[in-house]
Amino acid sequence: MNKQHQLVFEDIVRRWLRSLGIKTHRQFIARELQTHPDYPTLASLTDLLDRGGMRYCATESERASIMDFNYPLLAHVNQGGNDYLVQVDKPAAFESDEKLRNNWSGIVVFAEEKAQWEVPENTKLLQRQHAFTAMGIIAGLLVLAAVGSAFNFSLGLASLTWGILALAGLTFGIFTITTELGMQIGIVNEVCNSIGGRAGCKAVLRSKLAKVYGSITVADLALSYFLAQFVFFVAAAWYPALMAMLMVIAMPLILVAGASLIIQKFRLKRWCALCLVIVGVLCLQSVLAFAFFSDAFSLLQPLTIGYFFMVQGLFCLALQPVKAYLKDSTEKDNHAQDLLQWKRDPLLFIAQWERMQQVNTATMPHELHFGNPDAALELVVACNPFCGPCQYAHAVLDEICETYKDQLSVKVRFLSMEDRAENITEAVTAIFQCARGLQSQEEVAHMLSDWFRYMNLDKWRKRWQYNTSLDVKDQLVAHRRWMNEVGLKGTPTFYINGRRMPKRYVLKDLMHLVPILAASEIALQPQDNL
Repeated sequence: MNKQHQLVFEDIVRRWLRSLGIKTHRQFIARELQTHPDYPTLASLTDLLDRGGMRYCATESERASIMDFNYPLLAHVNQGGNDYLVQVDKPAAFESDEKLRNNWSGIVVFAEEKAQWEVPENTKLLQRQHAFTAMGIIAGLLVLAAVGSAFNFSLGLASLTWGILALAGLTFGIFTITTELGMQIGIVNEVCNSIGGRAGCKAVLRSKLAKVYGSITVADLALSYFLAQFVFFVAAAWYPALMAMLMVIAMPLILVAGASLIIQKFRLKRWCALCLVIVGVLCLQSVLAFAFFSDAFSLLQPLTIGYFFMVQGLFCLALQPVKAYLKDSTEKDNHAQDLLQWKRDPLLFIAQWERMQQVNTATMPHELHFGNPDAALELVVACNPFCGPCQYAHAVLDEICETYKDQLSVKVRFLSMEDRAENITEAVTAIFQCARGLQSQEEVAHMLSDWFRYMNLDKWRKRWQYNTSLDVKDQLVAHRRWMNEVGLKGTPTFYINGRRMPKRYVLKDLMHLVPILAASEIALQPQDNL
C-alpha cells in the first residue's frame, strides 16, 4: 500500500473495530500491526483478527453480492496502483463513493453477526488506561476544588475566565511536551491530525525554530509558563498583587502569539494544532489583561514580576531531567518495537531454527498431547512440575493454544529424577496416572493447566480424581531417558518440529509466529526422527 495510506492503516482498523462495538487500545493495535512482517496488508489484519478469536469473512466478491455482506466492513481499493482500505457503513456507499464505484478490487473484510474480539493484553492495557483516566479526573477535580476553596467559591467573571484559560494552557502545555517526545495520546493525535496532518504537531515542535537554548524548547517554555501562572493565580486569592503581575506579563505575549502564527505559516509552512490552542489562550489572556488591568494597576508590585520568572525558570530546569527520562523510555519502547518486528519475521526465525539442535520427538506411549495432531507445527515442552518459569510458560501456552488450537500440536514431557527429588517424582507420577484416565485431549490440557495454576499436589487432587494404583514407571523412565538423550540443561525448554527453539526467542513470540509459519511457503518441515 502506498505511503499515504500506510500511515493510517492501523487507525482505519481501529475505527472499524470500534464501529463493531469492540474496544481496543490504540498503542496495542498500532504495535501489533506495525510489527507484522506483512504490514500494512490484509494478512496483518487477518492475523490480528485471528488472534482475538473473531469470526469474520475475508473474501473476493462481485458487486452483485454487496447486499449479502455484514456492515460496517472494510473494502480494498486499488487506485492508480495504490492499495488501501476504506470503511463502508452501508451498501449504498459502493455506488455513492467514487473511489468504491471505480476502484474497488472486490475484496472485503466483514465480521459475522455479533462477532467478538478479545486479547488479554489489549484488555489489560484498556483497564490501565481507564485507571489513569480516572486518576486524571480525580486530580483535575482536586485542582478545581483547591482553586474554588482559595477564592471561597466567589470568583468574579474575569478571574474565573483567567483561571480556566490558565488551566487550559497548562493542559495543552503538557500535550506539547508529550507530542515533542513522541508519546502517543489518542485525543491529542486526533486534534493534531485534523489540522496539521499526521506529522504536523510533532514536526513543528521538533523543528530547529522550536529550539531555544541547549535542550530547552518552546514546549518547555509554554509548559513552565502556564504552570507558574497557575500557581501564582491560586496564590493571588491571598495576595491580589499577583493577579496584577500576571496581567502585566500577559499583555505583550500577544506579540509572541502573532510571531508563532507567522513562523508556522511562512517559515515552517505547516500548522501545529496544539500551538494554535496555546496561541489562542495567550491572545485571550492578553485581551483580558488590557480590559481589566486598570482595576488592578494600583495593586501591582514590580518585584513580583521577577519572582514569576524565577519560578518559571526553576520549573523549566526541573523539566529537563523529566524529559530526558521520558525520552529515554520512549526510545526504548521504539527499539523494542523494532526488535519485535525482526522477531516476527518468519524467514529470520527459520534461518535460526535450522541451526539449532535436532532431536527425536517421536510420539511416546501415553504421550501427554493436545491440540491438532495433524498440524504443521509441533511444539514439545520439557518442564519441571515445580518450576516457576514453567508455570508462566504454561499460562502463555494456554493462550497460544486457545488462539491457534487448530494450527499447533503440543506435547508435554516432564522431568523426573530417579532416587532423588521425591516430590518431583510423586507429582509427575500423579500427573501421568491422572492423564491415563482422561477421555480427551481437551481434558489433558485442562488438567495440566490446573497443575501449573496450583503447583501443589494436595490442592490439585481436590479437582482431579485418578487411580493411584496405576503403574506408570515405564512412562517415567521414557521421559527421563528422553531428557538425557536431548541433553536437557534446564526447564522450560521448547522444541519446534524436532529442533530446539532459537535462543533469542521466548514462548510468547510464538503468539505472532504460529499463524505466519503455518501459512508460510517455507514451512518448518518436520525432521525425520533419529
